[in-house]
Order: sequence, then structure tokens, then C-alpha cells
Amino acid sequence: MPTHVINVPATSANIGPGFDVMGLSLSLYLTVTAHTDASNTSGEITLVYEGENSSGLPLDPQDNLITSTALYVLA
Repeated sequence: MPTHVINVPATSANIGPGFDVMGLSLSLYLTVTAHTDASNTSGEITLVYEGENSSGLPLDPQDNLITSTALYVLA
């Protein structure tokens, strides 16, 4: 089962008078781990969010950019 891991650093933009020129990198990351199941021949995509505060995340692609992107890439 192939696994793909993506780490996205958290940032804070638009600091003070810097507008879109200055930003701040934080020591926080969003880690997305995608597992593909070779035995799934139906083409159905199942997304599961795990981790801290994951129960409050919407799975609806209209409300969650990560879900929307995952469905686009996996389709």
C-alpha cells in the first residue's frame, strides 16, 4: 500500500505594514498522509481525518480545501 506524506508549514502573513511582502514562518505543520489501497477496484475514494481536533473538520469539499484538493488529485 503506497503512502504519500506532505508537510505544509504554518505561516502568518500580512504582518504590520509589510502587507504581502512580509511573512512569518511558524514551527507548526499540517501533515497530510495519503494511503492508496491497491485492492480497491471500485474507484471509490474514502477520506479519513485523524489527529488532534480532527473530529471537527468538515469532509465536504465545499467547506474544506484539503478535501477538495485530495479528491481532485486522487480522481
